[in-house]
Amino acid sequence: MASNIKSVGWPTGSPKTINEIINQITVWGVQRPNRYAVEFIDCPVSQSGGSSPYVFFATMVQIPQRTTNYFSDSVGPFSPYWDVPLKTEYDDHYIINFLVDKNWSIRSLIEAWMDHTIGGTINTEGYIYGTSAKGASLVPVAARTGDSKIKITGISTAENNKQTGTITLHQAWPKLILPTQFDTGANNQPLIMSVDFSYRYYTFDNLSHIPDAST
Repeated sequence: MASNIKSVGWPTGSPKTINEIINQITVWGVQRPNRYAVEFIDCPVSQSGGSSPYVFFATMVQIPQRTTNYFSDSVGPFSPYWDVPLKTEYDDHYIINFLVDKNWSIRSLIEAWMDHTIGGTINTEGYIYGTSAKGASLVPVAARTGDSKIKITGISTAENNKQTGTITLHQAWPKLILPTQFDTGANNQPLIMSVDFSYRYYTFDNLSHIPDAST
C-alpha cells in the first residue's frame, strides 16, 4: 500500500499548555479556505467553446471521507472478540456547490457527463435509458469515464487569495444533480447548483493514498 506523509503533528512537538497551542497556531497557521476552484481534468465530454480541463468556482466542498470496514469474531466460546479489518472504502457521496454562470455552462456540462456515463439516449417520453437496461452487456462506469479527475483548490480571500491546499478525486463522475432553488427574496445572492459525485480514490496535497489490489 502506497502512502507518503511529509509531516505529522506540530512542527516542534506536541503543545502541553494553552499558550503553547496559541503560539503553535500563530507560527504554523491553520487552513482558512472560503472559495474553491474546481477543475474537471480528462473529462469524457466536451463543452461548446472549450476543452478539458474546465474550471468552475464553488462555495462549498468537502474533505473526503475514508472508512475501514471490519468484522468482529472470537476464536472460541469464551474468547474475547477481535475486530478484524477487511478493506478501506471511500465515501460514495462528494457534494460540491457550484456558482452557476450566466450561460448555465456548469449545468450543461454535468448533464452531458451524466448522459455519457449511462451511455443511453432520450426516448420519446423524455427518459434516458442506459445500454445495460436495453439488454446489452453491462458496462462499468470506469470504462466510460476513464480517469476523469476533479481537482479542488482552496482559496483564502483573507490571505490575499492564497491557495491553501488541493484535493483531487480520481475516476470521478457525477451521479446526482440536486434541485436548484430559485428565490425572489435573494436580490444579490448568486445561484448555487449542488452536484453529488462518486470517485474511486483521492489524493490530498502532501498526504497521498493510492489503494493497492487488496483494498
